[in-house]
Amino acid sequence: MLQDPLSNEALDELFQVSLKYENRIAKRESAVLEFKESYSPANMAQYFKAMASFANNSGGYIIFGIGDSPRELIGLSNASLKKFEGIKIEVFTKNLLDYFSPEIKWDLCTYMFRDQAYGVIYTYELNAKPCICKKTTDSKDKSSLKEGDIYYRYSGRSERIKYEQLNEIITDRVQAQDKKWFTMFNSIAKIGIDEANVLSLKDRTINTSKGRVVIDQNVIDKLSFIKEGEFNEVKGKPTLRLIGDIEAIEKGKYVFQQFTKRVVKAIEPNNIVLDFLRQENVDNPTEYIKRICSATTGFFPCYYYIYLAEISKDEALELIEKTTARGNAKRKLVERLSNMTSEYVPLKKTNTQASQYKHMYRDGWINENIEENIEHLGYCMQALRSLTHKEILEHREYILKKMEEIYLALYELSDSTGANEIRRALCRIDEALFAEMN
Repeated sequence: MLQDPLSNEALDELFQVSLKYENRIAKRESAVLEFKESYSPANMAQYFKAMASFANNSGGYIIFGIGDSPRELIGLSNASLKKFEGIKIEVFTKNLLDYFSPEIKWDLCTYMFRDQAYGVIYTYELNAKPCICKKTTDSKDKSSLKEGDIYYRYSGRSERIKYEQLNEIITDRVQAQDKKWFTMFNSIAKIGIDEANVLSLKDRTINTSKGRVVIDQNVIDKLSFIKEGEFNEVKGKPTLRLIGDIEAIEKGKYVFQQFTKRVVKAIEPNNIVLDFLRQENVDNPTEYIKRICSATTGFFPCYYYIYLAEISKDEALELIEKTTARGNAKRKLVERLSNMTSEYVPLKKTNTQASQYKHMYRDGWINENIEENIEHLGYCMQALRSLTHKEILEHREYILKKMEEIYLALYELSDSTGANEIRRALCRIDEALFAEMN
């Protein structure tokens, strides 16, 4: 199954931040990606040209809210966002159909990233290429559309198609038609040439070896079309078995795609931690699991989201393996789940000062009395990891609330060692509360 181009996983990949500049997007405009600083209906010809060029190549995104040189993450202004969210799907689609044929399939969403809103339009690759411009726009600028033009997406630009790409499209189309004919003849061969007849929905006739049979429109309306291998369970209703799919469009009328406008919220490491500590019943728990795979570390709560997704550990591992991430975080997460490694660390009683601090903090967790200003963060987190499953369960509410306070106050200020201790403590809480539920 193809990945949803507007899923959290797909959009998180697009919105990766530059390692050098934290307010710039790492991606550049490409054969599948175009940036716009704002959205305005006045620039519709620009958007249509880009969409047609994506449809004639391999599909692609227009992202609104990204600055131009440098590629800054500025988000849409209130005015632009209002216009983008006010897009009337049926009007946009009709206008697109007025200018281009065949129909371009597209989708859109509002993407929330770092408290800023971005508009995203995704155009799918066209099956029946090429998409051709049907009429010329009034404007004479570089974004104007011209009747008969075919646009193609090259690296970072939309242009009139060149010979090489057009020849490739024509060749692919011929091969696709040959494949369809082969499939059809193969199906007829299975039925038998004497038993196979052709139904024309256009003129409501069945062409047989002995002539043509005309079907009354009233009968056509009552026929139930089903795919081969399916059954008609409605008694008394005439059924016509067809091999393949049928699609009929009344001449002169538009058939619009069914859209559900959606807002996609970026899942960042802070969301994974805080939604766990607050025990939020998130709508898309599997996306949280996949997001861990592209984080800087695999030490994040995961069992909670597996529990919310109502999937088994093996199903979670299968989900993780299918993600496009390839870093250490993914490998560590697979290792944690596969080997059921635990973050539990028993405390030994010694006369060292470190041991005394750890036991002091352990008592603090048990007595629900951790001081507000934690002097020894590492010892405090190691003490938490020494609690048994039963102890964590008994003090669940206090531990979750206190860890939220600690995370918000100290995580960003901690060095790498301190941050690692916090993450491992969070994993310990997660496994104690939810590992056995999966």
